[in-house]
Amino acid sequence: MMDWSNNLEKSLYNEARRLSEILTEMGLIGKIFEDSANRIDPKAPQEELLKSIALEIRVPGFCAFNLAGEALSLIKLLSVRIAMIESGEGKSRDANLQRKLDNIKEIINEAEPNVRQTLEQMTPWSSMDGKKIAEAIAERAAAKKK
Repeated sequence: MMDWSNNLEKSLYNEARRLSEILTEMGLIGKIFEDSANRIDPKAPQEELLKSIALEIRVPGFCAFNLAGEALSLIKLLSVRIAMIESGEGKSRDANLQRKLDNIKEIINEAEPNVRQTLEQMTPWSSMDGKKIAEAIAERAAAKKK
């Protein structure tokens, strides 16, 4: 049987790299949403404009929702792996490894609240249902109106 703790650090680094890629992609998708939101007049949202925007952001929204889910899973995996390494169950660690672990923990601590918020806000995009997405956009526009 293979001792998987030998691959613990490699897995940790791969997961951290993937989390970083996801956070970058989510940032790019966020810009798409900002641009779309800037086109909506909260005082008088136009039904056709909302439908058009819903179609434009349907795929990016679906991607953001699923990427946030993947990011949250990676955060959980990274946290467990770090705890395992720090508890001594993994390889012994040197100062360089501890610095890397601290950097990853800092990224996790900064990212987790944003990832959870994104996952919650992107729930209407959990499917590609254009009607649900248009309704969500209309609700958000109405909330800005208040």
